Amino acid sequence: MLFAALTLVFVMSSGALAFAVAANTGPGRELVNFAKDRIGPNDELHYVVHTVLGHVFALCPCTDGLSRLEYTKATFHRPTPGR
Repeated sequence: MLFAALTLVFVMSSGALAFAVAANTGPGRELVNFAKDRIGPNDELHYVVHTVLGHVFALCPCTDGLSRLEYTKATFHRPTPGR
C-alpha cells in the first residue's frame, strides 16, 4: 500500500510539473489558461486532491494517520455554499 501511495504522489507531482511546463510553452498555454479560468480563485481542486489522498491512505490501516491528516487539510479548502 505504501508503494501505491508513493506512486500516486509521483504521478501527481509529474502532472504538476507537466502543467507548469505547459503553462510557459506553445499549445499547452491555452489549456492551462482554460483550467485556470475554470478553477478560478477558489480552492475546490485543492479540496478534491486532499480528499482523494485521504481516501487512498484510508485503504490501509498502516497509513491511517496520513488519511486523517489529509482529511483535516481538506477541511481548510472546503468550498463554501454559493461559490
